[in-house]
Amino acid sequence: MEGYEVRYDCETDCAEPAASTHIESADDIAIARAWLISMVFGGGLPTGTGTLSSVTSPITLTGVATCQKITFAFSSAEPRLWTPNSTNGDLVLIHGGHEMAYDDLDMDVVIQQLIDAGFTVCGFVMPGGSATVGGNTGSHNGLSLSVFMLPIIGAINTLEGSYTNIYMTGLSGGGWSTTLAAALDTRIKKSYPIAGSLPLYMPMTGAAGTRDAEQLLPGISGISYLDLYLLGACPNRRQKQILHDGDTCCFSKSMYDELSKPYATFIANLATDCGGDYDLVFKVLADHRFDATIFSAEVLSEI
Repeated sequence: MEGYEVRYDCETDCAEPAASTHIESADDIAIARAWLISMVFGGGLPTGTGTLSSVTSPITLTGVATCQKITFAFSSAEPRLWTPNSTNGDLVLIHGGHEMAYDDLDMDVVIQQLIDAGFTVCGFVMPGGSATVGGNTGSHNGLSLSVFMLPIIGAINTLEGSYTNIYMTGLSGGGWSTTLAAALDTRIKKSYPIAGSLPLYMPMTGAAGTRDAEQLLPGISGISYLDLYLLGACPNRRQKQILHDGDTCCFSKSMYDELSKPYATFIANLATDCGGDYDLVFKVLADHRFDATIFSAEVLSEI
């Protein structure tokens, strides 16, 4: 597993996506995941659970039977869990981005869509964010990857026995969180990161600025984003990466199109060879937010 650090230069220097991946076959999937877990958590996947307690919902929703928070001994995060009046037995984890509360960038709109479809929804905000409406800071510089991931893994540990399938989606920093969580934890059956990442050989330039600090942390910097996409899709799982054409913030279709090293077809084919399912779709939206129409067509239609 030491070879990951050695091959990392391919993210900036190699001419083809194949040279930026460490995963070449199904045999590499478990090895790569074990390496990533050890880098993020310093050992195996955490097994700690949280405690559920009833709270007032921070956003206005209809058709909700209960709203609860999950508290942990190992994290200050307090995800919110909404259970619909009529449940379909499945759980969706949804993660907001930088400086987002649950009512920002139409996150509450898609939570309502999920509730209407019968999904129980567990909502997360980024470290430094607020579990209530408004008032979040969104400052995460200096934090380790484990700080971002512990609430997600802890929530899955707490809730998995109550649901048939677990899915995950998120926007922006929440899309990045979705990508990393799905790479780490195979209990996430399908994942839908929205406007969350591009490989490091695709530089952030112009209006997009620079990458957030967590996208370059140790663990991430020793593998590659292409590896993360494969790990999120394999084995016997699906990842659909959604980018917006005209995104006003980051990770737009134009950024992908301008680069000489497209990866979508290569990763999709390799995921199939490794027993998984990966797709990259571009949707027309000149904005950086959850979009109800796109969410319905690209996420709800599949889960």
